Order: sequence, then structure tokens, then C-alpha cells
Amino acid sequence: MQEEVKPTPKPLLLVVVIIIVLCALAASAYFGWTYGYKKAEQETKAKYEETVSTFMPPMPEEQTYFSGTVEKIEGKTLYVKGAKPTTEILEMGQETTLKVKVTDSTKIFKMTMVPPEEMAAPKEGEESVPPEPFKREKMKFEDIKEGMSISATAQEDIIGKEEFEALEVQISEIF
Repeated sequence: MQEEVKPTPKPLLLVVVIIIVLCALAASAYFGWTYGYKKAEQETKAKYEETVSTFMPPMPEEQTYFSGTVEKIEGKTLYVKGAKPTTEILEMGQETTLKVKVTDSTKIFKMTMVPPEEMAAPKEGEESVPPEPFKREKMKFEDIKEGMSISATAQEDIIGKEEFEALEVQISEIF
């Protein structure tokens, strides 16, 4: 006796083949798009930086200065929100919050504008040296309040850091 081999139903086989082909097409489209997107992104970034570098001076290799608005004060630490310290052109303008630690040796001051009437004009016969338009006023840590604009100077490079110790803190006067 011969065993009878049952033929596979052709419609079922056809459906399985179509599903496999569609899955293969979807996978290749996804991976192709992902690879192409990443490559295009890299090329675009390189062209952008090349174009911008012809019009802008190079970015500094390190940054020791940070300006922004005091969001919160905890103890002797200021939480300051400002432009992210970076060497990347595409990251310029991104905001971040850094912790600025103030110590007893940190110099705190405010630059105030000298009123025009207090700036003496040079007398006749004297050398014409322009008067200093700002005066530096010593301040205390307690004078810093939330919402104030400040600029802090560090001794080290602050790029990539979340906190730093301030050598100087300048309270900015908004006109």
C-alpha cells in the first residue's frame, strides 16, 4: 500500500509566502531608512558647521563664564538657568540649569551705570580719556535673590559640568 501524500493547499502556501515577503520588505525599508537618516543627519551637520564656520569665529575650546537667571537658592548654592556651555555650534542656545557654589572667597559685586551728569567731561588742555561708564559696587550673598540675572566666573572649564565653584558673581542690573 502506498501512503497517500496530501497536497498542501495552494492558497495557504501563497499567503505564507506573501507574509514572508512583506515582512522582509518592511524590515529592509525600516533599516534602510534608519541608516539613510543617520547618514543624512551627519552630512547635514558637517555642511552646516562648514558653512557657519566661514561666517562665525571658532567656538572656544573651554568656557569659564556662565550667565543666567537665579531659579533657586539652597544654602550657598545658586541654581542658575542660562545658555548651555558648549563647543558645539548646534548646541548653542540650548538652556540648562547649573549649580553655582558660592564660597567665602567668592567676590560678589554689581556693576552700576554711572549717570551722565556724574561723568566729568575732560577740562581744556587735559588728555581726552573717556570716563568709566560703570562703577563696581561690592555686594553680599544675601543681596542675591531668585529671579535676578547674574554672571558667574569659574576657575576651571565648565563645559559638560552640572556645578562649579564661583570665583566671582556679578549681579546684573537690567535697564
